[in-house]
Amino acid sequence: MNLYRATFDPAPEIGLNAQLGCMTIVAAASFKPDPADCKAEYHPKELARESLGKPQGEWKTSRSDDSIENQLRRANICLAGNARAVYESRFEFSKDGTAFRLKDAGYRVDSLLTTADKNASRTTVYSPEGVRSGAPRINKKC
Repeated sequence: MNLYRATFDPAPEIGLNAQLGCMTIVAAASFKPDPADCKAEYHPKELARESLGKPQGEWKTSRSDDSIENQLRRANICLAGNARAVYESRFEFSKDGTAFRLKDAGYRVDSLLTTADKNASRTTVYSPEGVRSGAPRINKKC
């Protein structure tokens, strides 16, 4: 999805896309090639055996795969290997849709480099930067 949304009826207009829910940034050595679909490999939480027969307020859950890669599979982010760093945030929009903020939803960092190879190519990173209230800009950084 895009941060901005263009409408053409009744007149051309560009505004914030209030349909966005969250943003996940993943640094990894490699991703599975498109069209990858790894949702079926996701292992959801299950009710722990010791919780059977107890009131719902006392239930405990367990998961057979508690890795960050498993959590990413739920969103169909398919890695070929391990994630080095993951950052998640939620978009919160003003009622009139003219402003937003990113609310931190967690991060996990093992390494900021996806490879130790000094000759490896690096990818450009785009980060949102609010330049004045209600007027975000995409800031291109290397």
